[in-house]
Amino acid sequence: MNGRPTYRPGHAWVGEATPQTDPDQFSDKEIKAEINYLLRLNKRYGTHPLRVRAYLDLGDVLKARKG
Repeated sequence: MNGRPTYRPGHAWVGEATPQTDPDQFSDKEIKAEINYLLRLNKRYGTHPLRVRAYLDLGDVLKARKG
C-alpha cells in the first residue's frame, strides 16, 4: 500500500491523496468504501451533483480495472 496508512473516507487532510483525486494509489476495497461514503452523504444531506459525479467516476475506475 505504498507505505501509507489505510484510507478512511471522510478523514483526509487537505492536499492528501484520496480515491477521488488519485484512484491509482488506492485498492478496490478503498474505492468501494469511498463510494459507500458518498452514497451515505447523499442519503443524509440530500443528493448533490458533485457527489453523484464523484461516485459515478469511481465506479468507472472499478469497471476499467476489471476489464
